[in-house]
Amino acid sequence: MTSLFSLISFLDHSFLLTQGASTSALTTLKAILTTVLLGLALSQALEQALLYKWVRVRNLNRRLVVRLHRFGGATAVLLILAVLGLCWYTWLGLGYPLSTVRVAAHAVLGGLASVVLLAKVAIANRFRQYMRFTLPLGISAGSLLLGIFLITALPHFLGLV
Repeated sequence: MTSLFSLISFLDHSFLLTQGASTSALTTLKAILTTVLLGLALSQALEQALLYKWVRVRNLNRRLVVRLHRFGGATAVLLILAVLGLCWYTWLGLGYPLSTVRVAAHAVLGGLASVVLLAKVAIANRFRQYMRFTLPLGISAGSLLLGIFLITALPHFLGLV
Protein backbone atom coordinates (compact mmCIF):
# COMPACT_ATOMS: atom_id res chain seq x y z
CA MET A 1 0.00 0.00 0.00
CA THR A 2 2.88 2.38 0.72
CA SER A 3 4.25 1.80 -2.77
CA LEU A 4 0.91 3.00 -4.18
CA PHE A 5 1.13 6.17 -2.10
CA SER A 6 4.73 6.74 -3.16
CA LEU A 7 3.73 6.28 -6.82
CA ILE A 8 0.90 8.78 -6.42
CA SER A 9 3.29 11.21 -4.69
CA PHE A 10 5.87 10.77 -7.48
CA LEU A 11 3.26 11.37 -10.17
CA ASP A 12 1.96 14.42 -8.31
CA HIS A 13 5.46 15.92 -8.07
CA SER A 14 6.15 15.03 -11.71
CA PHE A 15 2.95 16.76 -12.80
CA LEU A 16 3.86 19.86 -10.82
CA LEU A 17 7.30 19.90 -12.45
CA THR A 18 5.90 19.57 -15.96
CA GLN A 19 3.24 22.23 -15.42
CA GLY A 20 5.83 24.95 -15.83
CA ALA A 21 7.67 23.12 -18.61
CA SER A 22 7.69 24.38 -22.14
CA THR A 23 7.27 22.27 -25.25
CA SER A 24 10.94 22.73 -26.16
CA ALA A 25 12.17 21.56 -22.74
CA LEU A 26 9.99 18.46 -22.92
CA THR A 27 11.11 17.84 -26.51
CA THR A 28 14.74 17.90 -25.38
CA LEU A 29 13.95 15.47 -22.55
CA LYS A 30 12.11 13.17 -24.95
CA ALA A 31 15.04 13.30 -27.41
CA ILE A 32 17.48 12.33 -24.66
CA LEU A 33 15.26 9.48 -23.45
CA THR A 34 14.80 8.27 -27.05
CA THR A 35 18.57 8.19 -27.48
CA VAL A 36 18.91 6.18 -24.27
CA LEU A 37 16.21 3.82 -25.54
CA LEU A 38 18.11 3.34 -28.81
CA GLY A 39 21.25 2.52 -26.83
CA LEU A 40 19.27 0.01 -24.79
CA ALA A 41 17.92 -1.52 -28.00
CA LEU A 42 21.45 -1.94 -29.33
CA SER A 43 22.61 -3.57 -26.10
CA GLN A 44 19.53 -5.84 -26.19
CA ALA A 45 20.47 -6.86 -29.75
CA LEU A 46 24.02 -7.69 -28.67
CA GLU A 47 22.77 -9.70 -25.70
CA GLN A 48 20.35 -11.58 -27.94
CA ALA A 49 23.16 -12.33 -30.42
CA LEU A 50 25.19 -13.73 -27.54
CA LEU A 51 22.29 -15.86 -26.31
CA TYR A 52 21.53 -17.26 -29.77
CA LYS A 53 25.28 -17.87 -30.22
CA TRP A 54 25.45 -15.70 -33.33
CA VAL A 55 28.40 -14.07 -31.60
CA ARG A 56 30.61 -16.50 -29.74
CA VAL A 57 32.43 -15.52 -26.56
CA ARG A 58 34.59 -17.85 -24.54
CA ASN A 59 33.42 -18.56 -21.00
CA LEU A 60 30.19 -16.63 -21.47
CA ASN A 61 28.12 -16.41 -18.32
CA ARG A 62 24.71 -17.07 -19.90
CA ARG A 63 22.83 -16.47 -16.65
CA LEU A 64 24.33 -13.01 -16.35
CA VAL A 65 23.48 -12.20 -19.98
CA VAL A 66 19.89 -13.39 -19.46
CA ARG A 67 19.58 -11.24 -16.32
CA LEU A 68 21.03 -8.23 -18.12
CA HIS A 69 18.66 -8.80 -21.03
CA ARG A 70 15.63 -8.95 -18.73
CA PHE A 71 16.77 -5.88 -16.77
CA GLY A 72 17.41 -3.95 -19.98
CA GLY A 73 14.00 -4.96 -21.30
CA ALA A 74 12.25 -3.84 -18.14
CA THR A 75 14.15 -0.56 -18.23
CA ALA A 76 13.21 -0.06 -21.89
CA VAL A 77 9.53 -0.64 -21.13
CA LEU A 78 9.58 1.84 -18.25
CA LEU A 79 11.40 4.44 -20.34
CA ILE A 80 9.12 4.04 -23.34
CA LEU A 81 6.08 4.43 -21.10
CA ALA A 82 7.66 7.58 -19.62
CA VAL A 83 8.28 8.96 -23.11
CA LEU A 84 4.75 7.99 -24.13
CA GLY A 85 3.39 9.89 -21.12
CA LEU A 86 5.50 12.93 -21.99
CA CYS A 87 4.31 12.78 -25.60
CA TRP A 88 0.68 12.59 -24.54
CA TYR A 89 1.22 15.48 -22.13
CA THR A 90 2.91 17.56 -24.84
CA TRP A 91 0.14 16.78 -27.31
CA LEU A 92 -2.92 17.04 -25.08
CA GLY A 93 -1.72 19.12 -22.13
CA LEU A 94 0.28 21.72 -23.99
CA GLY A 95 -1.70 21.60 -27.23
CA TYR A 96 1.16 20.61 -29.57
CA PRO A 97 -0.44 20.14 -33.01
CA LEU A 98 -0.04 17.04 -35.18
CA SER A 99 0.47 19.35 -38.13
CA THR A 100 3.43 17.82 -39.97
CA VAL A 101 4.06 14.41 -41.45
CA ARG A 102 7.12 14.04 -39.22
CA VAL A 103 5.10 14.56 -36.03
CA ALA A 104 2.35 12.20 -37.21
CA ALA A 105 4.94 9.55 -38.15
CA HIS A 106 6.56 10.02 -34.74
CA ALA A 107 3.20 9.42 -33.05
CA VAL A 108 2.50 6.28 -35.10
CA LEU A 109 5.99 4.81 -34.63
CA GLY A 110 5.95 5.59 -30.90
CA GLY A 111 2.57 3.97 -30.43
CA LEU A 112 3.65 0.89 -32.37
CA ALA A 113 6.91 0.63 -30.41
CA SER A 114 4.97 0.78 -27.14
CA VAL A 115 2.54 -1.92 -28.23
CA VAL A 116 5.31 -4.18 -29.56
CA LEU A 117 7.37 -3.89 -26.37
CA LEU A 118 4.36 -4.53 -24.16
CA ALA A 119 3.43 -7.56 -26.29
CA LYS A 120 6.98 -8.88 -25.93
CA VAL A 121 6.82 -8.43 -22.15
CA ALA A 122 3.43 -10.18 -22.00
CA ILE A 123 4.74 -13.13 -24.00
CA ALA A 124 7.97 -13.40 -21.99
CA ASN A 125 6.16 -13.26 -18.65
CA ARG A 126 2.72 -14.81 -19.19
CA PHE A 127 2.30 -16.50 -22.56
CA ARG A 128 5.49 -18.56 -22.77
CA GLN A 129 4.06 -20.84 -25.45
CA TYR A 130 4.54 -17.96 -27.91
CA MET A 131 8.23 -17.38 -27.12
CA ARG A 132 9.10 -17.96 -30.79
CA PHE A 133 7.63 -14.51 -31.50
CA THR A 134 9.86 -12.62 -29.07
CA LEU A 135 12.83 -12.36 -31.44
CA PRO A 136 10.78 -10.83 -34.31
CA LEU A 137 9.06 -8.55 -31.80
CA GLY A 138 12.41 -7.45 -30.40
CA ILE A 139 13.74 -6.73 -33.89
CA SER A 140 10.56 -4.80 -34.69
CA ALA A 141 10.82 -2.77 -31.48
CA GLY A 142 14.45 -1.93 -32.20
CA SER A 143 13.62 -0.90 -35.75
CA LEU A 144 10.76 1.28 -34.58
CA LEU A 145 12.99 2.95 -31.98
CA LEU A 146 15.61 3.58 -34.67
CA GLY A 147 12.91 5.17 -36.82
CA ILE A 148 11.76 7.38 -33.96
CA PHE A 149 15.33 8.42 -33.27
CA LEU A 150 16.00 9.25 -36.93
CA ILE A 151 12.87 11.34 -37.48
CA THR A 152 12.72 13.16 -34.14
CA ALA A 153 15.70 12.96 -31.79
CA LEU A 154 18.50 13.26 -34.35
CA PRO A 155 16.96 16.29 -36.11
CA HIS A 156 16.39 17.85 -32.68
CA PHE A 157 20.04 17.38 -31.70
CA LEU A 158 21.20 18.72 -35.08
CA GLY A 159 19.00 21.78 -34.71
CA LEU A 160 16.91 20.97 -37.77
CA VAL A 161 13.61 21.10 -35.92
